[in-house]
Amino acid sequence: MNQLRESNKARRVQCPFYGFAWPAATHRLLQMPGNQCGLALDRVEPCRMETAGEAVDIDLCPAAITSGQFIRMASPVIVFLTPEHPEGLSYPDWLRYVCAKADS
Repeated sequence: MNQLRESNKARRVQCPFYGFAWPAATHRLLQMPGNQCGLALDRVEPCRMETAGEAVDIDLCPAAITSGQFIRMASPVIVFLTPEHPEGLSYPDWLRYVCAKADS
């Protein structure tokens, strides 16, 4: 059962891929409403950690661990597009932004 849903703005999410889709295998990830996992490259899937009732954290995420080499290789070129950043943010900048926001 697909459990995509609107994300709670107050929830502390420490994953740069949470709520993103990676359309057409481009280098541009698009922010989506809900808890879609941006690492589910060939399907639309909710965040498995959240669905399991766990805190969302890229460092503990099975999808991120499995995709670790891909993330390292793609990180220099991928861009995260959000309403606040329509020009896109690089992976390192987006990762810092997400983690700083979660820590505040």
